[in-house]
Amino acid sequence: PAPAFLSRAVAAPQEGPSTPLQSPAIAAATASALAVPPLPGSMRNLPGVATATYRLAAGEDACHTVEDLRKGDAVEWAVDEAYAMTVDITVVIRSRCRLHAARRLRDTVRTSSLRDAFTVTDEFGQEQLPLSLEIQLSNGFSWFEPKRVRLR
Repeated sequence: PAPAFLSRAVAAPQEGPSTPLQSPAIAAATASALAVPPLPGSMRNLPGVATATYRLAAGEDACHTVEDLRKGDAVEWAVDEAYAMTVDITVVIRSRCRLHAARRLRDTVRTSSLRDAFTVTDEFGQEQLPLSLEIQLSNGFSWFEPKRVRLR
């Protein structure tokens, strides 16, 4: 399916002479050409793999959280913007312990694709556990362009 913003733009009636965007055949072809490709078969329904898609309007942020991480737990993630446009990605580790409440694991990077991993090691004391991992996605720098971000 086409992104919602495209559907609204193509389907919005206009007054005055007919334009090419009002043609149902052209609208369907445009929507098909801009549709986000499906995930490859190897990325679908794997045990222990969660996927999420975030639609970020211009100026909008989102946060994906993995909770209850304990010693030895490992998390790998891949972030991809569907149309290879950039988003800001920051990764933060959070603990219930006040002294270590939040720690930036990865500084903010502006990119269209990122793959990374984190393992809870002995560096984290028992008083800090369990940990939460936050993957913060931001389109705050964009004035006009919405983004569609897939996280796996």
